[in-house]
Amino acid sequence: MSHEDVEFRRECAAIRIPQGITVLLPKGTHARITQSLGDSYTLQLTLSGGLVRIADKDADAIGKTPNSAAPVASTSDGPITEELVWDQLRQVFDPEIPINVVDL
Repeated sequence: MSHEDVEFRRECAAIRIPQGITVLLPKGTHARITQSLGDSYTLQLTLSGGLVRIADKDADAIGKTPNSAAPVASTSDGPITEELVWDQLRQVFDPEIPINVVDL
C-alpha cells in the first residue's frame, strides 16, 4: 500500500503506538496512513510524527469505508474442523507487517 495523506473529518479515538494509551484526535488532524490491516489503520500524525492506530469502525473519520466484519465460525453448524480453524487464523495479522499469520 502506498502511503496516503488524510485529514480527520470528525473527532476520533485512537491508540498511541507503542504506549497503548487512548487519545482523542480532533477533527482536522492531518496524518498519513502507513498501514491498513483488516481491522485497523496505522497513521503517522503530521505535526508530532507520532504513530496511532484507529479501529476499522472509525474508518469514516479518515474518509475510508469500514470493512465488513470477518465471518465468525459457528459451532452450531457442526463440529469445528481444521479448515475453520485455518480460516479464522487468516484473520489474525502481525502488527508490524500487513500479512496474516498463516501466510507468514
